[in-house]
Amino acid sequence: MDIGISNPPKWLVDPRTSLLSIAIISSWASLGYTIIIYMAGLTNISNEIYEAADIDGAGPLRNSLQLLFRCCVQPPSSC
Repeated sequence: MDIGISNPPKWLVDPRTSLLSIAIISSWASLGYTIIIYMAGLTNISNEIYEAADIDGAGPLRNSLQLLFRCCVQPPSSC
């Protein structure tokens, strides 16, 4: 009686690539949950912060790279 896959793919059997394959699959599996958490955080950023950044002269690229990431990484009380 065999347990498991009778003919597993070579990339899963090879010790050099199996760990990387499992890491990629695990990351891909948790990506959806992570995106939902970040999108929820982005929707909670108030429009006043965006308006203040526009007044300071920040363009769309600067808004997305600095303002959004800072508000998502820092604790909610700072934004």
